[in-house]
Amino acid sequence: MIRLPASLIFTPTGCTIFRNGKIPLKRLTNADNRPSEGMASPQFNAQTVQKLVFNGYVEEIFVRMPALLNVRSQIMNTTKLVTYGILYKKMNPTLATMFIKSNTIQLFNQKNRTKQIMDIHSIDKKQAELLYITKQIDFQNMEKEIREDIEQMITNDKGLELEDKELLTLSLDKFISFLDKRIWYLYYIIYQSSMRDEIRKEFSCLIFHYLERTKIATHLATMLMELVQNAEKAHFERLIRKHRLVASTKDMDKFMRNRENRNQLIKHAMNDKQFLQLAWRFDSGETSTGKPYKIEIIISNHGLISDDMQQKLMQKMKANTDQDLSTFFEADNSNADKLGAGLGLLYLSYLKDECKEAGIKFTPSIFPEIKLEKTTAKIQLIF
Repeated sequence: MIRLPASLIFTPTGCTIFRNGKIPLKRLTNADNRPSEGMASPQFNAQTVQKLVFNGYVEEIFVRMPALLNVRSQIMNTTKLVTYGILYKKMNPTLATMFIKSNTIQLFNQKNRTKQIMDIHSIDKKQAELLYITKQIDFQNMEKEIREDIEQMITNDKGLELEDKELLTLSLDKFISFLDKRIWYLYYIIYQSSMRDEIRKEFSCLIFHYLERTKIATHLATMLMELVQNAEKAHFERLIRKHRLVASTKDMDKFMRNRENRNQLIKHAMNDKQFLQLAWRFDSGETSTGKPYKIEIIISNHGLISDDMQQKLMQKMKANTDQDLSTFFEADNSNADKLGAGLGLLYLSYLKDECKEAGIKFTPSIFPEIKLEKTTAKIQLIF
């Protein structure tokens, strides 16, 4: 369970599924204040929500609270679970395309002109599932080999941190279980030929490289918390000025670090109906690799961001990943007492590199909404 009070805004398909199941829906508003339907709860089951996202039933997960840093782990976990859900969703069409284009398959096609493998869609799903059942022991052995190969690749990869290695190993079984039986069907055909060793090595490498995309979820969650921290800081500063809680603006950071003061600010936020808004928004698209699948994460706070702060944040979004973390800390040494130093934004640059390598379009932006007297930060990923 993720203990985060959230509204689940359903897609039209999602609404139909729940109505057909005689499950009552609530009238809700989304992050844009648009009337919608869905469910609202102080907590939700992570696995259930991931399945709803995977199946395209959720349009938006929406959180509206007077403070967000006190639910830091819940926000990070939500970000990871929805990103993993999309990676599962895109895995089969992506791997199928990569597998068909692999050197081993192309070489097999050259040797077998009358039995060329062009795509998985020409394979009957029922036929593939039947083979998987009748040759169950063979498939279990092949899966075991692939799992062992990938575990060895993870262990030997010197470019992976220990935490990344543990996450990849934990994710491996679930990713393998999501593999389309038609992909295994193709693998089995080549595996029975003289090209067994070549196809095993190439298939293991393909899955390993796709599995590495899980680092996107980790970087995304870490970087999002930096934007949340900056939003909450501006949110509280506005309340401090409005209620004249400090004598000088220089004392704001020190005031906000005190737990009792933060509780006081939260009460003011609730009385003033001034809330932070966080939304994970999905565009279901299609599951084929030719069609995009979009996820947007939107964080909004009351108060307009200054031109100077907007420029600084955008500069950090373009941070040079060649620098190490100590260099990033040293860049902010002159403001050691300031909240929102910006370490997490370094992950934006890591994220851009990971997305570029995976062919995922990544666009971050921060902009003021002058009419609403709000500032909004948006992260968009198109898979």
